Amino acid sequence: MNVQMSGWLFLVTLSLLALNTVAWIQESLDRSNDFEECYGVHASNISGKQHLAGNSFEKRCTDLLIPFDSSRERIGNFTAKEINYIQSIFRKINSENYKIQRNRVRRQVPLVPNNPNNVWRYRQEVRTNNGYHFNLYATRVRELKATGQYDIIANINRVSVSKAYVGINFLPWHRLILLVLETALGVPIPYYDSSLDHEMEDPTNSCVWEPRYFGEGIGPVLQGRFANFITPAGPLFRKINAGGVLISRPMIIRHVWSQRYLTEISTPTARYKSNLEGQSNNVHYWINGIISNLALSAYDPIFFCHYAFIDYIWDIFRTVQSSKGINSETDTGKKYPPGQNPSDSSDLNGLLNSEGYSFKTSNLVSYRRWAQCPSCDVSDDVYCDKVRWVCVSRQKPIPSAIPQQIAIHQTDRLASISALKDGKFGPPFTPFANDSRTRGDAVQASQMEKDMVKKNQKFRVS
Repeated sequence: MNVQMSGWLFLVTLSLLALNTVAWIQESLDRSNDFEECYGVHASNISGKQHLAGNSFEKRCTDLLIPFDSSRERIGNFTAKEINYIQSIFRKINSENYKIQRNRVRRQVPLVPNNPNNVWRYRQEVRTNNGYHFNLYATRVRELKATGQYDIIANINRVSVSKAYVGINFLPWHRLILLVLETALGVPIPYYDSSLDHEMEDPTNSCVWEPRYFGEGIGPVLQGRFANFITPAGPLFRKINAGGVLISRPMIIRHVWSQRYLTEISTPTARYKSNLEGQSNNVHYWINGIISNLALSAYDPIFFCHYAFIDYIWDIFRTVQSSKGINSETDTGKKYPPGQNPSDSSDLNGLLNSEGYSFKTSNLVSYRRWAQCPSCDVSDDVYCDKVRWVCVSRQKPIPSAIPQQIAIHQTDRLASISALKDGKFGPPFTPFANDSRTRGDAVQASQMEKDMVKKNQKFRVS
């Protein structure tokens, strides 16, 4: 691939994004003791630690999850009922973690990585078994949406932008938020391997953009399990292929899995081809619409499927680290943006950022490996291109009912009416590269693209 971009402009844009990110920044404090008490039952409990009394547990977790601002008001406008709901999720995670640790100690059985027999959180690709696991996920998401509980979890991402993005905490924080939704759903989150679409001649024709999967790729989502979802910016809408680029397996294998340390695949220290956050940003920008906005992205359920795939990539990276004698649990870097120190609260019910690195956390989940030729996940929706020897998504059988130009117009109108286009909800994700097949008409242009337009420059991936 041949990428043309200005190095100095890239660095300047990243700096601008960090400065302009709309988010609250919590004071960096070492709350290890508070965390130990809040998290309650975990591995150390086996050696004698006791539960906190119920009231103390709730107070400590509440204060760490949704801290107070300088005026002693809780950040994020969560109600008492919403706080109680989030606490209940973490009590389930707590209990599950303890049972796993206790059973391992009693049986003296080592945990085998990515073994589906370890835990119920066995994540598989969206199209595996013709979408069976995605159907379970989508059904539960819709049920959770109807109760308002899905939006509570999406709002955690909205108020935690400064902790979750543009820094080394990107991967561990998203690992934690995946556990939160997954526990609320009670079914595993399937991962969206967008590299299967990247290998298509026209990724917009992928079968994932039909009603039995994600629904419309361009325009308001009116079909499928996520039809008529409402977000803080109005109806859920997308604008696929507007910019950015989907995940490329050669990029992951050559430039991510070849690195040794987390800093080498994380913003701001990684080279752009090795930067996993940058590659994630590209997908946000490619899908576009609600999911391309930093603060609102989690209101599109594709968000969690996408981050399950990013987590899978990081999981393999950590396995490779282990083979090289590197302890991935302590590979946390040395310099951190505000709020991203491992000892800082993650704003997830008292969990510290360090929990995202913890083997306790990673051991709660296992993955089915990504599709590989010749079987390609034994799915009718994925096939093996035997000439290139790569797995490729099948096309959707029926073209969209609404002509693309009309759907694009509807999307732009929604972005304008909601003021998403004008930055009302904060900045969009910054893409690190654009696919040469994209249109270049994002609903909310990134600062990098604005700067390049001024200089009559383009950056492309051919």
